[in-house]
Amino acid sequence: MDSTRTASAMAETDERQRALRTVERLSALLEVSRALASELDLDRLLRIVIEHTTVVLDADRSTLFIVDEEHNELWSRVAQGDGIAEIRIPRDFGIAGHVAVTGEIVNIPDAYDDPRFNRAVDQRTGYRTRSILCAPLRDPSGRITGVLQVLNKGEGPFTRDDEELLIALGTHAAVALANASLLEARRKEVEKSRTLLDVMTSLSSELGLDQLLTLIMQKTTEVMRADRSSLFIVDRETDELWFKVAQGADLQEIRFPVGVGIAGHVAASGEPVNIADAYDDPRFNQEVDRRTGYRTKTVLCMPMRNAQGAVVGVLQVLNKEEGLFTVDDETLLEAIGSQAAIAIENAQLFDSVVRMKNYNESVLSSMANGVLTVDMDGRITITNPAADHIFSLEAGSAQGVHIDEALGGESNKAVSEPVLRSLRDGQLVRVEKVPYVAGEHNRVTMNLSAVPLRDHRLKQIGAVTVIEDISREQQLMGTLSRVVSRQVAEQLMASGKMPSVGGIKRELTVLMSDIRDFTPLTESQEPEEIVAMLNDYFGRMIEIVFHYEGTLDKFIGDAIMAVFGTPLAHDDDPLRAVRAGIDMRRGLHRFNIERTAHGQPAIEIGIGICNGQALAGAIGSEERMEFTVIGDTVNTAARLEGLTKIFPDHKIVFNEAVYQAVKDTIPCDFLAEEHVKGKSQPVQVYGICETYVRSVD
Repeated sequence: MDSTRTASAMAETDERQRALRTVERLSALLEVSRALASELDLDRLLRIVIEHTTVVLDADRSTLFIVDEEHNELWSRVAQGDGIAEIRIPRDFGIAGHVAVTGEIVNIPDAYDDPRFNRAVDQRTGYRTRSILCAPLRDPSGRITGVLQVLNKGEGPFTRDDEELLIALGTHAAVALANASLLEARRKEVEKSRTLLDVMTSLSSELGLDQLLTLIMQKTTEVMRADRSSLFIVDRETDELWFKVAQGADLQEIRFPVGVGIAGHVAASGEPVNIADAYDDPRFNQEVDRRTGYRTKTVLCMPMRNAQGAVVGVLQVLNKEEGLFTVDDETLLEAIGSQAAIAIENAQLFDSVVRMKNYNESVLSSMANGVLTVDMDGRITITNPAADHIFSLEAGSAQGVHIDEALGGESNKAVSEPVLRSLRDGQLVRVEKVPYVAGEHNRVTMNLSAVPLRDHRLKQIGAVTVIEDISREQQLMGTLSRVVSRQVAEQLMASGKMPSVGGIKRELTVLMSDIRDFTPLTESQEPEEIVAMLNDYFGRMIEIVFHYEGTLDKFIGDAIMAVFGTPLAHDDDPLRAVRAGIDMRRGLHRFNIERTAHGQPAIEIGIGICNGQALAGAIGSEERMEFTVIGDTVNTAARLEGLTKIFPDHKIVFNEAVYQAVKDTIPCDFLAEEHVKGKSQPVQVYGICETYVRSVD
């Protein structure tokens, strides 16, 4: 009887204890529900769930993992220092991953007996995990949204009641977490949009590339709540990354190959890198920290892509203020990088436009030719300094003025009309030797080319005119044409190899020709007849000299001095001089036949040719200059010409240098070794027999 009452009392006591525990758990659930219902901040909500779960289940610690469907991961936030750090694991990793994938509740009395448990965590932290209870969190549709895990119950293993309680806690937590997650996602989107708008507004206000790079790093550091940022630009031509760092008051550009270091890896792969501890990553160069005294901990490195998706740079942030860089940080940095890439491309384009503008202005300013542009109304928009000088305009004075008015109206229609014709017809117009009069003493001759000016859509927006002042060229051509053939003059003008004022010592060949007994001839004829004879004779002889591209140095009375080798030199100048001499003798023979036929006396000439060093060039100034040759070679040529008087069968004589140049082409005779005036050494004299000259004729 007593034993029955005792058993009944014990059963009643157990029932009361179970009822009490049930009430306590229901009270705890109610308290948790109230706490969850009053909290919408996700971080605080996670902390409430973990704290209440730990207390209600009499456990040592708890962890709540959220499923990230997009990245197929589980993530959780844990205390780290003064902040909260986000940790992530693969969705199917470990015991929590098993529950997230299968949806099963797992109750393990001894974690070390379960192969799914990762002992490395205990070994690293010094913690000893014994019992584990892990249950899925489901939303109202039954989809698994997270995992709630508790460790080390105070007494004994977790029970069936603990499983039911954890499931009940998870149900309440899942609803609250879903609401908080949606609210946080919305808040983050708003914050992200506000942040990006602020960044975009700041970046769009700066077009200077150096200033923009500095601004991007400043804004990125601020928005990402990091300690510092770096921005690297990809140079595809050299396959390098470059960035600029402050050095004194200036910025210095530093370059390194794509693929080197963390930034180089990101540039090469196009994939972001999020490193929890830089010193654990082999790509990180610790030497930089040792050299600077800085301690790099966390690193987030993101590729920057242009509108076509190509990697144009890398944004790198170091040492987040609170914990680790999260997936949200990656998303935000990627968005910032996209805005930065657009801003950088705009700045580079602006920089390119400015450089091209400065380049074009420098080119226009340095051009010897004038450049003038007009709009579709014929008003001048640009004149370069050369055009201002050619047209005698003050710098900038013609801008906005119609070309007719700016250039003097009707008096200079020959200049403005081709420009307006090109503007009207949309065709290239080229005119040459156009006269322009800017005043009584300012007359210019020019070549002018006008061509339509078009924009990037090929729409005509005006005309551009290039003006070549040929006034000086014509003066030089006139001067040159008096001493060389027009063909040679044009070659010299085209090559720019004009004879230098003052002269240059060079090897050349001098031909001297003189009329015999000219004085008695002048005494027997009228001056008019002598002048007519000389003009006819000189014209024939100079035509021959020019034919062999020789230069007329001067007339010395009845004598002709011609030079071969300046200002235009040939490899065979001595041979050209000798052939010119032969043709002069032949020409003289025909000249005398004509004279005797008219009852006029024949004339005779001697020709001396000498090859050697002489000073050749333009003597005088650019306004008035004479081409001449000075030196012993000239004197020797004159002395050789005089020797023809004593060699009746040889009217063309020359020195040994000429002989060596022509002996294999023209038959020559050795005449004598003569001491000529002004030379200490005798001259070896050679000549061409008149019989050969006549036979050629």
